[in-house]
Amino acid sequence: MHVRSVSEVMNSRTVLVRRVISALLWLIFIMVVAKQASSIIHKQGIPIVANDLEAFYCAGETVLLKADPYLVEPLRACEHRLPNGGAFPAQFVTPTPQPGYTLGLFTLLTFMPYRTAAYVAFFVLAGVCVAIAIVVAKTTGAPSGAVALSLLVSGILASATFGQIPPICALGVAGAGLALVCRRYTLAAVFAAIAMIEPHTGIATAIALFLFVPQTRIPLSLFALVLAGISIATIGVHANLEYFTRVLNEHAQAELFVNDQYSLSHLLVRFTSDRFALAAGAFSFVIMLTIGLFLAPKAARKLDSEACIAYVPPAATLLGGTFLHETQLIVALPAAFLFAMRGQGIVALAGRFLIIVLAATPFTVFSEHTRNIVFLAATVAILSSLGTLHLFPKRENVAKLVVEWGLLTLLAIGPALIYPPPNGLALAAIRPQFADANVFGPNAQASLNWGALLRSDPKSFATEPGADISKISFWLAIIFFLIVIPLPGTGAGREETRDAQTQGSYRRWVAGPEILVPRTFVGAV
Repeated sequence: MHVRSVSEVMNSRTVLVRRVISALLWLIFIMVVAKQASSIIHKQGIPIVANDLEAFYCAGETVLLKADPYLVEPLRACEHRLPNGGAFPAQFVTPTPQPGYTLGLFTLLTFMPYRTAAYVAFFVLAGVCVAIAIVVAKTTGAPSGAVALSLLVSGILASATFGQIPPICALGVAGAGLALVCRRYTLAAVFAAIAMIEPHTGIATAIALFLFVPQTRIPLSLFALVLAGISIATIGVHANLEYFTRVLNEHAQAELFVNDQYSLSHLLVRFTSDRFALAAGAFSFVIMLTIGLFLAPKAARKLDSEACIAYVPPAATLLGGTFLHETQLIVALPAAFLFAMRGQGIVALAGRFLIIVLAATPFTVFSEHTRNIVFLAATVAILSSLGTLHLFPKRENVAKLVVEWGLLTLLAIGPALIYPPPNGLALAAIRPQFADANVFGPNAQASLNWGALLRSDPKSFATEPGADISKISFWLAIIFFLIVIPLPGTGAGREETRDAQTQGSYRRWVAGPEILVPRTFVGAV
């Protein structure tokens, strides 16, 4: 008869409590998602409350018509005949500055009536958030319910509700990390290709895999050819050249002043010309990508996790750039949970701080959301971060943990509470007569038309310091996250979270060689 030791009893107790906590957090997540879906459906009749999905739907329709999806027409005519099309004045259009292969994906929506497509998009994106929670939990050892709850604001309320696609990119990044840990290198390349649905964030993971994981180079090259082929087949060579030579730059310029931008260009444009701000932003992206690639192997050795190769570079590129919406920040969430679960000391602290900031960020951007909603976001963030802490802390550490939660939460949402930013787009203040008439023509660039909408009245875009004060928390969190990587010591902590549940059967999927990092990883088979 086997008598369990004290450590075995404690381990089983820890697993049980962790599962209970995760289940409770999942329950909160499901209840809020259900309430959100119900309120939107009863209020709007469709589960999408803004014009983003309409733009994607109409871009797909434009592609099927063999028209240029980056021009005003026929995109504008399609958008204004759909349910939310009357939200903006008739002269304006919402652009779709996506690559050809992403536009090809949008064509699938057009095979359904718009109302059906809206339901499908909402629940697919909600399902993607659930998948992210499961994948990150498998990779990091965090309770999946904690990950799901951290996605509630950015993934559900700010993305799925509006038909935005950043959760798909985040799933690609998260999946690439899990596949690396499991030594499924072709699968890692597949997930990196999925992350490229938003190239300016997903490309960091693809480049990192290509540089540091030789086994992914052939699959990545093949997927690059496939995506290029899809793009050409979807919109043709001319439109693809138009995307790289005009659309990217013009759309970034159009949104330079909008409140939900987190790019360096957005910061600089208050003091410099548009051209200089965009050039500096592009240069900063290259610099931060280089820094992320430099730090990724160091983080992998420090935390004994190959997942850092996929997770760290995209997180680093969030500091700078020319175009970055608040919903796109969630690509850093896998890295945040990995640091919080695998690290110890200041490394774990950096991970928990980033989790709280990412969980609360979208509701700290716009003043149209009340302070009660900001507090709701803070509650979500706290509950999410709780799932990353040691269970059963020593009594003398409880007060320390409480103080830590309070300080991190205050840093995360304090700036937005002290100085709430103005609304990023005041539709009532828009005066189309002040816009350049050249952007209204059918052959004008849709992004230029959109920029005219945003700039048609000074009150409709950010001119007050409060618009950026609320973003200080995120910039501090990312800087803190990057600084702790090269610090000596403070590496992997809890043994039970080492590559988490990716041990055992997950690790036996493939027995392959090590990835190209200067030191063999702990736990390799």
